[in-house]
This record gives sequence, structure tokens and C-alpha cells, in this order.
Amino acid sequence: MAAGNGRKPGLSLVSSDADVAFYVGRLTAEVQSVMVLGGAHVRLIWALAEHAQRVQVVDPSESMLEGVEDTRADKPGELSGRVQALSGDLRAVRLNQRFDLVLAPHNALSLVGTGQLEAVLTTVAAHLTSGGCFVFDVLSPPRSTAPHTLGGESGSGPPRSVEPQRPVFTPHLRGRRRPGGQGSPIHRLLFRPFSSEELDHALKDARFTPLERYGNFTGKPFDLGDAIQVVVAGTGR
Repeated sequence: MAAGNGRKPGLSLVSSDADVAFYVGRLTAEVQSVMVLGGAHVRLIWALAEHAQRVQVVDPSESMLEGVEDTRADKPGELSGRVQALSGDLRAVRLNQRFDLVLAPHNALSLVGTGQLEAVLTTVAAHLTSGGCFVFDVLSPPRSTAPHTLGGESGSGPPRSVEPQRPVFTPHLRGRRRPGGQGSPIHRLLFRPFSSEELDHALKDARFTPLERYGNFTGKPFDLGDAIQVVVAGTGR
């Protein structure tokens, strides 16, 4: 599916920052408020704040949010004031606010199971403005376990869950040592992959429509051999 038009010019970032450029590229003149589910990607959060008036970060882990707070003092006052960080359960948090754009970057959805995915999508729907977009990336299952259709026929019920074959190490999610040297320096997390069929079923149940789907952050069309899916979903509410 083709990328949307009317985006701001891409940032001058090296290829390793393609994810930052992609997510910031979703901001338009009409998008002034962003909700970010998951606070691990600190550079992305501050890059968003340079273009949006309001960035609300929600993460269940206070240690993840420390990364945002640790860098806040280095930011200009106006930029710092645009970012709010909140510790909360992504499945249940409810703010009395709506946002033009909701993001779940860096496999934030891959940390939950099928039933929990529906709960997180309900959270997204509760905070998205009419006509807003939900953008996220998740791991895809290995080709040998992926369905043969891309968001196609879903049958009478949700697709069967696909569990990861091995743990996935994410080097950007680092634990923080507490005073006295306590605490593990690195966390290893199990990320759950989702097939495109499974995602489409969950999105449809939450009244979202997949608009764009890529196999990386540079706009490559998704196919079943890609390690990740980058999805843009909308709602006509």
C-alpha cells in the first residue's frame, strides 16, 4: 500500500534512524498531539516533540520512563513542556484526552498476548480523535509458520496464535542500576509475533482499518518473508 501524501520532509537521519524518520514523518500540520504507547525509544519521543505540540507517553514500567526524565533537563523549556510521561497499564489506562495520532513503536504490541492485544486496541480507540491514525510495528512470525494470505480470509474466529521460536534480545531496553549497584543492567524480553491475518482480525474487531503495511521503515511493501510489519490503521469515527 502506498504511503500517505502531505507528509513533512523527511529528517536527515542515518539509516539506523529510519524508524524515527518514519514515525516523525506521520506528523502533518493537522497532527498536533501524539500518544506513544511504550517509552523505551527516548530519541523518538523527543523528535516527535520537535514537531507536535503535545506528546503523551504511557509505559507500564517506571524504569522505561526514567529514560525520558533523565534527558528532560537537557531540553529547552518549551520542548520539555510538550512531553508528559505516565506509568500505566496499556490495556486499561484511560485519560480524559484524545490525540491526533497514537503510536506503538519498537514492538510495544508484541509484548502482549492475543486477548491483551484487543484490550490495548480498545485503549487506542478511546484516545484517538475522529479520523486519527494508529501506527505501530510488530514482529512477524517466521515464514514457515505464517499464513498464506495477507490480511485475507479470517474464517469464523480469530487466527491461531503464533508463538516466538526463541527469545528476542532488544539491546535498547536496558535495565537501570539502582544506588548501591542493585538491579540487572540488561533485560531480555520475549516478543510475541503476529501474523498479518491475526492483526487484521484484531483491528477489524476494534473498528480499525489497515491503510498501509510495510516490511521495513523505508516504505518496502510487506510480504510474508519480512521480519517485521509496520502498520498504519485508521478509523472513520
